[in-house]
Amino acid sequence: MLSIILSLSEVMQLNSANFDSTISGNKHVFVKFFAPWCGHCKELAPKWETLSKESQIVIAELDCDNQDNKAICGKYNITGFPTIKMFSHGEPSEYEGGRDLSSMKAFVNSQTKEFLVKIEKSALKSDSKARKLQIFFVLYAPLEQYGQFKKQLSKFTPFFYFIASEQTKLVAKRQDYEFSLSNLQNPQVLAAFISQHQVPFIQDLTVDNVQQIQDEQIGKTIAILINPTEEFQKLIELAAVNNPGHLKNFKKFAFAQTSPQTAAALLQKDVGNFTQVIFYNQKNLKKIKYLQIQVESEKELQLAIDEFDQNKMDVIVPKQEETKTTKTEGKDFKEIIDDAFKNVLTKDELNEAAKKVQKKKKDEL
Repeated sequence: MLSIILSLSEVMQLNSANFDSTISGNKHVFVKFFAPWCGHCKELAPKWETLSKESQIVIAELDCDNQDNKAICGKYNITGFPTIKMFSHGEPSEYEGGRDLSSMKAFVNSQTKEFLVKIEKSALKSDSKARKLQIFFVLYAPLEQYGQFKKQLSKFTPFFYFIASEQTKLVAKRQDYEFSLSNLQNPQVLAAFISQHQVPFIQDLTVDNVQQIQDEQIGKTIAILINPTEEFQKLIELAAVNNPGHLKNFKKFAFAQTSPQTAAALLQKDVGNFTQVIFYNQKNLKKIKYLQIQVESEKELQLAIDEFDQNKMDVIVPKQEETKTTKTEGKDFKEIIDDAFKNVLTKDELNEAAKKVQKKKKDEL
């Protein structure tokens, strides 16, 4: 028992000798693939250690710079560091959430939560209300298939109920709407259905989850709503349930809402505190595009979305750090030299200081 406690309170060091046995011997293993020289890996290290101490699953790491481990890193297509993967029942899935401790902890806790809860249909409404669930899934299937589906669905993060039934289907309860899928034999179709319906119609956007939202909605542009009205919310909901006449280009976007401050951080510019939609697409840190449009009504928002043209998007040029220089205008030589103890002078500033000394000597003569 002592060895188990120790292993769960410390980051497990994986290598070519123990990797396979660790993955196959544990229901969940959260693995950080890293390189010792990687700056981002060094920043993540203390958070990773804290996560290990506060988690109930195995938190591990693998050094991809070690020659003996390169085959493993190649097998799982590790091309950048750090890369984090969750292995559930031996199946890997890449973690794209925030690298802050709270985001990682929330994700890990989701893997150990109560899962695929058996319930009677008559108790579904009251139980989901008691749990304060806004979005959840209900699996209808024969009771003897419970174990099979529990294993199949365990890699997903939403809350699942199980209702014994002769008919097999998965129903997504999303706010006030229902969506149903009967084809549960195709893993890709199942995963796509869950991915589509596990989030609100309009997600809350942060600097940490913007990349995750875009990765989950591959090929889509994020339509960021600033100060959205209730009418905007309803417009998006109606489009999501395929109501005719609402947002013909709806499927091209992932909708999110955020504060002007967060939007300003993403765009690296002041966006203003008014109602607007910002179309945002980030392929990487050097290829960020956006289009900012002020909208004051439901019709204006609908028009902006229907007539969206990605060719009109502006490119965000990453801010460069400005070199701080010390102003010498109006200072005598002593002040300049005194400031040298507080600031690092540039070559030009030193030359300017020398000229001032020479001029002062001439004036005195």
